[in-house]
Amino acid sequence: MLNYEKRSELFSVFSVRNLTFPSHLHAYIEMIYAIGDGLQIGIDGNEYSLKKGDFAIVFPNRIHSYENIDESQAILILCPLEMAGDFHSTLIKNHPKIPLLHAKDVHKDVSHLIKSVASLTVSEENATVMKAYIQLILALVLPQFTLQKNSDVQPPGRTENLVTYISEHFNEMISLDSLAEYFGISKYSISRIFNEKLRVSFTNYVNMLRIDYAKSLLRGTQDSILSISMTCGYENPRTFNREFKKLCGCSPRDYRNGTKKDE
Repeated sequence: MLNYEKRSELFSVFSVRNLTFPSHLHAYIEMIYAIGDGLQIGIDGNEYSLKKGDFAIVFPNRIHSYENIDESQAILILCPLEMAGDFHSTLIKNHPKIPLLHAKDVHKDVSHLIKSVASLTVSEENATVMKAYIQLILALVLPQFTLQKNSDVQPPGRTENLVTYISEHFNEMISLDSLAEYFGISKYSISRIFNEKLRVSFTNYVNMLRIDYAKSLLRGTQDSILSISMTCGYENPRTFNREFKKLCGCSPRDYRNGTKKDE
């Protein structure tokens, strides 16, 4: 249900239930506000459990994942850096030491602002209002975080390099063999990283990224379904339709028509 940097600059807001998504990254700001308990978020290799009223933020280009533990519910906001205004430089150059604020530390207006954003229709007409809301949320939460410069962290490891590369190439003809050749390691080692560290097979990982990208295109463009399937890296539209239905529970056409919506 997330949206990726290769698509057009679309602001996205979701009410999500039982969210699970493997490690990934993108160039967007991601904010999540817990409506209930039961959601776990992984950021830069650390795991955080969100309880009702907690707020978490993912700065651009940070590896993160979601795992539903027990009937979770949250509001997720994904927005391009351009909406951050004066906070743009801070978000690019730094990241929080601990990216989670517990409910008691979240400013009392943040909940109202996030719910106000979620109530708006995402459109060009509402762009100015949404941008103002985002900057106000950032103004209220950023002072609560201890920030550290990105240059202070250790160089990325093999897993981070794999995730970064795939996030930039998932809609191309990518395989374990091509990754092995690019990184100079065996495909069995790469497969083991996915199974043991990311807890998902390589094939399923790529399909999840592609289908999520497809969902953003189905929502935000008028491109044909055939064109979208090719844009997302599927040479065979039947494969695209099969994988889409397996992950979303409906066909791409039904999804676009609103027969099935994100939870």
